[in-house]
Amino acid sequence: AAELCELAADLTPEDPALTRRRRLRAATSHRLAGNGERAGELLEQLLREVPSGVERADILFELALAERDHRVIIELCGEALAQAAADDARAARILGHRSGSLMMRGAEAAAAISDGRAALERAERVGDPALLATAIARVALVAAYAGQIVPGLLERGVEIEERFGLALEYYHSPRYTLSRQLLRVGEMERARAGLEELETEAAARGDENTRAQVLWPLSLLEWQAGRWQQALAHVLAAYELAAQTQYTHSRAWVGRAKVLIEADLGLVEQARASADEALAFALETSNEVYRIHSLAGLGRIELELG
Repeated sequence: AAELCELAADLTPEDPALTRRRRLRAATSHRLAGNGERAGELLEQLLREVPSGVERADILFELALAERDHRVIIELCGEALAQAAADDARAARILGHRSGSLMMRGAEAAAAISDGRAALERAERVGDPALLATAIARVALVAAYAGQIVPGLLERGVEIEERFGLALEYYHSPRYTLSRQLLRVGEMERARAGLEELETEAAARGDENTRAQVLWPLSLLEWQAGRWQQALAHVLAAYELAAQTQYTHSRAWVGRAKVLIEADLGLVEQARASADEALAFALETSNEVYRIHSLAGLGRIELELG
């Protein structure tokens, strides 16, 4: 798709706006295919051609989606938001994405929740089901990180997702967020059923980023349930998919899931390597939450070594 979009852009007759739209679509496809370098090249070129307005907002937001450093993501989303002006649909997407990065910075929970609520308010005004489901998923996720659960919110998002038959990437999906919330509160069977269903659907439609991001919490679920070999199988599959897709944020989960499972199975050298890898990635990407997870993993290894 990325290659075809680039060819289409090259063959577009004298229509600069259409050419730019096709190059932006090419950048999106390169990102989803794991070629972030080429996506970045196209987007930087587009930024030089578009001085201001909603088109520039779209380019900046796509750059934010391709970026892995949360500090940079927050800056890009701020610039995109300024360019989006009064466009509620664009603003809802930008605010929702920025809310997650603010939360990953660790000390910005209030700002993250504020962005999430603002995204939901904007999405309510637009009324688009996919946008509304996404906004619900995002605000519920950051609220859960802050220890806040809004009764009925995720259930409303799931109802919208199911009623309209939406095929959403993991971070847009209320079903995914609800499954993770169920895991947090110990409803293991409901969480397992939800995650396994999401993994099957993602595999069927070729959405390997979502499949990896479902396998990570599924591995934690099986670890908590004492099914450690099943947990290891899930975590290794997620790790392999993360390497194949080069998805920007999946590697952070190494320190949250892989190191714990390897440590408890006595795979000390593998666990230490996983913790070191995840810690380096967390520091590189300004991800304070996953830096804590990685340090905790190193602590668990030392505990188990006595």
